[in-house]
Amino acid sequence: MYEQLRDFQKTEAEYVLLNKNVALFCEQGTGKTWITAGVIDQLMSSLWTDSFEGLAIVRLSNKNTSWQKTLGLIDGLGIYQDWEQFRKAECPKILLIHYQEMPKLDKKLTRHKWSLVVIDESQHIKARNSKSSRIAGRIKDSEYKILRSGTPFDDLTDDPQEIWAQMRFLATWVFGTRWSSYDAMFLQPTGYMGYKRKFRSEEH
Repeated sequence: MYEQLRDFQKTEAEYVLLNKNVALFCEQGTGKTWITAGVIDQLMSSLWTDSFEGLAIVRLSNKNTSWQKTLGLIDGLGIYQDWEQFRKAECPKILLIHYQEMPKLDKKLTRHKWSLVVIDESQHIKARNSKSSRIAGRIKDSEYKILRSGTPFDDLTDDPQEIWAQMRFLATWVFGTRWSSYDAMFLQPTGYMGYKRKFRSEEH
């Protein structure tokens, strides 16, 4: 599978393998799903041949099309869309779910030890108080994490919490896990009664 990637896709995959926690904020048509599949293929062959357990959280509309099809090109990888089937299956394996399934699988997702967790279209977790965002923020036990989006935020200056919530999943050491601390350090009140926030100019 990895050998089928284009050169620039291999470069991106190698970057993920080296850095382990990566946001692939790429334009549409870049082939983010192929890059992710290349990463999985390399992890399976080099680190976790008999123990790889991955999780991919994707949009419902893409679950049975691009994701199922592309992951199916990886030799030896078991792809499951049901938790019980996934739990009982032998490795290497990946659980493929969509955002609406996250609440009912909350404790199972957050307590399981994952080899890799991928969150596709990560703008879906940019609202820090949404159920999916909170659950994603509690998925801690994974050595490799990938965020993928072509539109990670609408306007970073006007809506800064959009990147904070995504980093809460990906790399807690960047902005921390407490919104109040991030707010106090990087933001200042704006708008009517100061309910909105914007970046402090000196922190840009």
